[in-house]
Amino acid sequence: MMRGFVGLAVGLSLMSARTSANAAEGDDDLSGALFDEMIKLQEDLKFSEALEKANEIVDKYPDSPAAKIADNLRIGFQAVGREVGPVRLKKWVQGEDQWLAWAEEVKAKAAEGQRGYGATLVVFWEEWCPHCRKELPILADLYARVKDQGLRTMGFTMASKPSTEETVRAFLSDNSIEFPVAIEDGKMSKRFGVKGVPAAAIVKAGVIVWRGHPKTINEALVQKFLP
Repeated sequence: MMRGFVGLAVGLSLMSARTSANAAEGDDDLSGALFDEMIKLQEDLKFSEALEKANEIVDKYPDSPAAKIADNLRIGFQAVGREVGPVRLKKWVQGEDQWLAWAEEVKAKAAEGQRGYGATLVVFWEEWCPHCRKELPILADLYARVKDQGLRTMGFTMASKPSTEETVRAFLSDNSIEFPVAIEDGKMSKRFGVKGVPAAAIVKAGVIVWRGHPKTINEALVQKFLP
């Protein structure tokens, strides 16, 4: 399964062009205004309303640049509120022991009455994807800063061609990325509503509570779901 990329950064640049002082009125301008509203709703964690806005963009302006991005994002919005369920993996690339230790920590916290302690940042990526290669080290830095506050981070890749397990390992090593990473066969991508990479999610107490592009993740967002 070859995964394409629909970059939110591209979408934001398209929308910024719309808002220039000399922007011409028309369908692109109107769809861009709806796009801005959709992104604001996502930032405010109002995913049901963001989904409605994405549907409106696609329905009213199907040929606009905003519609192409909204169509990708709305699949992720639909995943918010969904239980993650069992984690289905093909093979661990790194960090299996860390993942198992986290699972034991979560159980221990639950026994102490702290069900839902911490949160897990999940990132879907491919080694061949230039945007993934840019965003993954940034997420690794975020994880390093916040992990002591209860942030866990997990990476999923399909190691799709031309990538291999070896090139994935080399990239992780070269960029000092230490969080757990595993190869999956697409089942996890489907569960998280991932249509293109890179994509990210935040899981709290076994439920997807946030979905979007890794570029929009920052410490302030993560802190909303901690401890």
